[in-house]
Amino acid sequence: TLQGDNISIVGTRSAADSRISDTKRLAQNLGENGYTIVSGLARGIDAAAHTGALKADAPTLAILPGDVETIQPKSNTELAADVRRNGALVSEISKFAPMHNGRYIERNRITSGISDAVVIMASGETGGTVRQAELAEKQGKPRFLYDPADGTGQSPNILQNKGFVTFETKSELLQLLAKRKELFDVGKTKPSTLSEFCPQ
Repeated sequence: TLQGDNISIVGTRSAADSRISDTKRLAQNLGENGYTIVSGLARGIDAAAHTGALKADAPTLAILPGDVETIQPKSNTELAADVRRNGALVSEISKFAPMHNGRYIERNRITSGISDAVVIMASGETGGTVRQAELAEKQGKPRFLYDPADGTGQSPNILQNKGFVTFETKSELLQLLAKRKELFDVGKTKPSTLSEFCPQ
């Protein structure tokens, strides 16, 4: 069963090894503190977030770009089975809908949309994680960016310019999540439509 608030933990597939390890530990810690972890089952940060939640025996939701019977990437098929046992695989399309690259962006609006806060653990200056950040900003979600003191160049300023509050440690993030309603005007969050983010 789901518990507590949904926290989306997302990031680049090309994350540094240190960011992958930190993501697993962070997701485990949040899971142990009663949060449900939401991510996208992609390689890199997403897979690490689900893995950390599972290690804590905490619920985790995987938001898929395609149907729930066709796991992408295939290398995460076993992870998907574990997620299904301890949470859910979520998709808005059936196996009869054609897959295309735009589905990843469409998926991202759901990842942040069903979450009470969005945490980005690693990002490039451009790419899917930045698009996810834009969606979270438009949706008015509380937004946090991992920016450790040692640094790896994966906490770009472009995300801070989108209203992401930085943190360095697990305990710091827990404190920020506890007072997110003070940091962000969550009463003004708004639902998003597909046409708003993916105009025809």
